[in-house]
Amino acid sequence: MAAAPDALNPDESGEALVFSFDINSMCCDSMYPTPDESSKVVARVKEKLAIGVPVLIRGFKLPGPQYKFDRPSMEQYKSSLHNPVVFQDAAKRSKYVRSLKDAGYNSSDDEAAESSGDEGTPPKIYGELPLGEFIDKATSTRICGNLLDSYAPDHSGMPWFIGLMNEQNHAMFQNRLYNLALPCKAGTKRRKLEDAAELAGPQLMHPDTYQLVMWDLITHGGFVSHTHHDAGGAATWMAIRDGAKFWTLIKMKTDGLVSREQVQQRFKRATKSLPKLLEKYHDEVEQIGTVCLVPGDILIQPPNIMHCVYTPVKTVATGGHFYCYDLCHLTELSLDIDRKYGHVTTNQAHPSVLRLIGNLALALPNRWDKPLRKIPFLALALMVLDSNKYEGNSKGQGSAQYYPQGRYMREIKGESAYAKQVINCVLDFNGIPGDVPSMHSLIHKRPGKDINSPGDEYVDLSCLKSFEFVSVVQ
Repeated sequence: MAAAPDALNPDESGEALVFSFDINSMCCDSMYPTPDESSKVVARVKEKLAIGVPVLIRGFKLPGPQYKFDRPSMEQYKSSLHNPVVFQDAAKRSKYVRSLKDAGYNSSDDEAAESSGDEGTPPKIYGELPLGEFIDKATSTRICGNLLDSYAPDHSGMPWFIGLMNEQNHAMFQNRLYNLALPCKAGTKRRKLEDAAELAGPQLMHPDTYQLVMWDLITHGGFVSHTHHDAGGAATWMAIRDGAKFWTLIKMKTDGLVSREQVQQRFKRATKSLPKLLEKYHDEVEQIGTVCLVPGDILIQPPNIMHCVYTPVKTVATGGHFYCYDLCHLTELSLDIDRKYGHVTTNQAHPSVLRLIGNLALALPNRWDKPLRKIPFLALALMVLDSNKYEGNSKGQGSAQYYPQGRYMREIKGESAYAKQVINCVLDFNGIPGDVPSMHSLIHKRPGKDINSPGDEYVDLSCLKSFEFVSVVQ
């Protein structure tokens, strides 16, 4: 993995796999940029992400305490060393894969998982320890673990340019006063209580809605995260606090693929072990390269890019997920792949994704005077109009059971219904067919087109300037 080509060096085509720049070249003070400087940085990053190109920003250390991989730092950051944590255990993972081989499955755990018909059962690859013991075990030869996506209790370390791209959070803020929950049945006690309360905005949120924006990876030296893409169709940022990571990025070839099914299968094959991928399916890989991430580096990945990671020394890293309007075509593609092969293409689950995407649509009237490319908008429209199709694999975590008449489900259904009104308004105004099969054809069947490209056409959102919701009842 570390021997892969340098992702920052141009290939034969003259293009580097990763676009890199030093933030100090664009800002007089990288911690306190002017509004003009910050706008230029964000525009440059989003321009590259929108065409599927990762961005490496150098010269930016996370603000706040500079935490180390030690007990004092983790006790200050996470508040307690006694709190139990669940982590990936490399030895248990290897044992699990061996058990699959012994049971007669093929040579890769992804094929076994698909063949087993038991995708809902989590593999026995996890361990549990108090956080302090997990930190201590970093020097043990008997355990090698990775504490994955341990959500950050303190968001003060988030880079400002990431905060400016958290458009799902911007949308939630813009929708904060809308009470879009479907009403209870008339005459019920619950209806009377809710009417009397005059509730403003959503009242119930899945914790993942906000936890996904910033989390930590606390990893023992020697751990390998095998090839995957990040769950939920999100863009991802990653920064090293202490230690280092070799981050190998893999861009899959999609030229010549004429159906979404072929694309899905190609990304599934990309999850095989890196040596097997390069040996057996090398003609399906367009570019591969490795970046060595150290403190001061911020790697920002577009949705859906495949990657694997080697951590050579004990490391504390911080990252997070975010959603952008300009990246919705990549989000849709990633979710559609995970819909079919999520048991092997990713290592996490985010149950809040579709609600966040719905809120992007709900907030569009606030952006009636801003440009939005047609392809990302159509992808957003498809995820709203056909949302049930994009429910992701739970990764064996199960799912909560909600009372259909409970407030949470009525908020979800109400937001979905009102989001469809916004989408249909834009479709009608721009003369775009709004039926789901036509939408699938427009997005999924673009022969000869780069599936990472947002295209050059734009939709006109001016119809939303005076948009008003039409009341929806159950």
